[in-house]
Amino acid sequence: MLQLERLQALYAVSTFGSVTGAAAALHLTPSAVSQQLAKLQRDVGQRLVEPYGRGVRLTAAGTLLARRAHAILSEVENAESELDRQRNHVIGDLEIAGFATAARAILPQAVARLRKEHEHLRLRVSERQPDEAIRLVVAGHLDIALVNDWMDAPLVVPDAIERLLDDREHAAAMAARARRFVEERTLERAGDQVEAALLEYLSRPARVPA
Repeated sequence: MLQLERLQALYAVSTFGSVTGAAAALHLTPSAVSQQLAKLQRDVGQRLVEPYGRGVRLTAAGTLLARRAHAILSEVENAESELDRQRNHVIGDLEIAGFATAARAILPQAVARLRKEHEHLRLRVSERQPDEAIRLVVAGHLDIALVNDWMDAPLVVPDAIERLLDDREHAAAMAARARRFVEERTLERAGDQVEAALLEYLSRPARVPA
């Protein structure tokens, strides 16, 4: 596996024409740059630099790898820049499901708010029966499920699922969430909005989830 620091050293020598120039650009000592080059040569099993006058020059293999190193280092820099830009964004794919009333009267509000506040978040919503929704959350096919949990027929919720709300006073509507391969911040924000929409719905008079 090629190491980025070693590729950096090779590319710097190619760019600045000497080990000394590369060392100055990388804020390293010439000895440190030489060590990186020596390790890189061992990694690839080929000579990458050769003596030339009082300095060194790249071999044909070194020139080829330096060109590739430039492309690799540029891609790494681009990736770091993209990550920095997205650092404060809620992003990713999110699957939410709910029972009939939830899917038609509660979740649309939460989804609308999430889409307005987080344009990079990709949301999918479906209508599911509680038992099915819980199974899908456990299997990792859903991230959040809004389900019924009646007092006289309590819903069995596995330990792998986190209860976001358990309010049996209002027909026991509840939000459940599993820990899946989604950023925790994304799940938290979506869970907050689903809970807010649910509480807003439950606060209305003469409304009982069905």
